[in-house]
Amino acid sequence: MLYAVDFLNNTFQSLGLLILRVIVGIIFIANGWMMLTRWGIDGTTASFAGSGIPMAGFVALFSIAVELIGGILFILGFGTRLIGLAYLAVSLDAIYFVHWAKGIYVAEGGFEYVMLLGACGLLFALIGPGKFSIDYMIAKAFRKKKQNRAVENHVVDAEPVAAYSA
Repeated sequence: MLYAVDFLNNTFQSLGLLILRVIVGIIFIANGWMMLTRWGIDGTTASFAGSGIPMAGFVALFSIAVELIGGILFILGFGTRLIGLAYLAVSLDAIYFVHWAKGIYVAEGGFEYVMLLGACGLLFALIGPGKFSIDYMIAKAFRKKKQNRAVENHVVDAEPVAAYSA
């Protein structure tokens, strides 16, 4: 019975992670899309430079790519831990250079919203995407391949054993 409870907990936990991944991924895609289409790369670079962000051109391209491409991959659960770290980096950068001086409240330009997104990135970097993800399917395939190799290497030939038992 304990196994059934563990299975259900694991399933519900993975379902919760999937829902959170989709929501966070949509938010990042929307932010990246806004930077790309509303501000453009030049406008985003200028905005970042105006906020004192070093290497504003690189950071603008990195942020747009992480948010657009990373958002799609995040929803699918592919490269989730790495994208989570990238989300954390983008969020910390935004908190430090743009939002910190404005306080915590997002209504006043503060960092609460960006801090929550960064915390979500850290969460996924630490615990992974759950079993409803491409990362999980890849890991499962590698585990199965590794188990098959282990079984093949430990098979005992029945003939020598039979010869000694006679």
